[in-house]
Amino acid sequence: MTRRVEVPDDIQIAALQKKRAGTYDLMRPGEGTPWENRGQSGLFSAFFKNIGRAMSSPVLLVDHIRRPETTSDINAYVIGCGLMLSIAVLTQSTVMFMTARSNPKVILDPTAFWEGAAVMAALMPLVWWLLIGIGCRVYKFLVTGDSKQKAPPVLFQNVLGYTSSPIILAIVPYVGIWIGVVWLMVLWIIAGRRRLYIAPAATVIATIGAIIAMGVLGTALVLGLYALMNGYGVFGGAITSATPAVVHS
Repeated sequence: MTRRVEVPDDIQIAALQKKRAGTYDLMRPGEGTPWENRGQSGLFSAFFKNIGRAMSSPVLLVDHIRRPETTSDINAYVIGCGLMLSIAVLTQSTVMFMTARSNPKVILDPTAFWEGAAVMAALMPLVWWLLIGIGCRVYKFLVTGDSKQKAPPVLFQNVLGYTSSPIILAIVPYVGIWIGVVWLMVLWIIAGRRRLYIAPAATVIATIGAIIAMGVLGTALVLGLYALMNGYGVFGGAITSATPAVVHS
């Protein structure tokens, strides 16, 4: 008969120590992100503190998530970032409007232009929430089998949602959106490696794949929305060329 031998606590066994070191509770609660602690500092202060933390100390931010098993906080935060994108749409539209108005070769219909811009801006929170959702799903699908521990979908949504904060740089005309996307990709690679414990190469592939999927879906949504509005007489013909068409007899 085999007898079980109790190992004293003061005796260290290398094999057991290595096994314990390789096990990490991905769903452990942290101290709370600034956004989760918004009841203490206020909604707007917490939102912008969270953005600053995400862009400067992403590992610390995702390590401090207090409720990684829920989506209520991250959904609200992602929608908040979507509202910032609404402002970005209006900012970019203003630049486009001023540029078009100063060009004598362009005929501008202000009413149609601003109607279309307003509709786009109003829908941006929903569009961004949808894009983050598809990005998280594609990211998780592409890293299947490359992570040391299996993280549930809700954790991907929290980690990637918080580290999508740089997208608010789209407010900056022309270059802001591209800087924001590149910064977001860097943070997703870092977060995947340091918080989700995914192999480095897999995080790069997953990030690129997720961004491509989000870009394709985003383009389809914008073009579909444009076609829909154009069908109802909104935004259609807002900007046209003043150059007369050449008619051949």
